[in-house]
Amino acid sequence: MKLYEIATEMKQVESLLDDGVDEQAISDTLEAIEIGFNEKLMSIGKIIRNNDAVVAGALQEVERLRDRIKRIDARSDWLREYAKKAMLTTGRQKVETDIFTLSISKGRKSVKIDDESKIPAEFINIKTVTTPDKKAIKEAIEAGQEVSGAALVVGEPSLTIK
Repeated sequence: MKLYEIATEMKQVESLLDDGVDEQAISDTLEAIEIGFNEKLMSIGKIIRNNDAVVAGALQEVERLRDRIKRIDARSDWLREYAKKAMLTTGRQKVETDIFTLSISKGRKSVKIDDESKIPAEFINIKTVTTPDKKAIKEAIEAGQEVSGAALVVGEPSLTIK
C-alpha cells in the first residue's frame, strides 16, 4: 500500500469515530494502519539519509576533481611556458612534429592600467548593484514597522530527520 493511500485510510477511519462506530474496532484498525504508515516513513527516512550521504560523497568527489583539474591545468601552463621559452631561446618560431605543430605567435595588444584615477571619465564604466537588505527588512517588520513592497511570510514546512 502506498503512503498516500495509508494516510487517506487513516483519515477515513478517523471520520468513522464521528459516526459512532465501535471505538475498539477503530482503534485496532488505526493501530494496524499506523504501523504500516510508520514503516513507510522509516523507509523514506532511510532513503533520504542514503541520498544525503551519496550527495555528500559526490560533493567531495567534485571538489577532488576540481583540485585535480587545477593541478593538471597548472602543469599544462608550466609546460606551455617551458616549450615557448625553449623555442624563443633557440630562435625557432615553428616546430612541426608527426602529431602537431608548435608555433610562437606575436603577443596581442591589450590595455594596461597604471593609475585608474587618471583615466578620463568617458572611459570609465560605472556598475551599480542594488539589492534589498532582507535582514534589515525582516528586523524592521518584526519590530512593527511597515515596509512598503515587502511582507514577512512563513516558508514551506520542512522535514527533519534525526
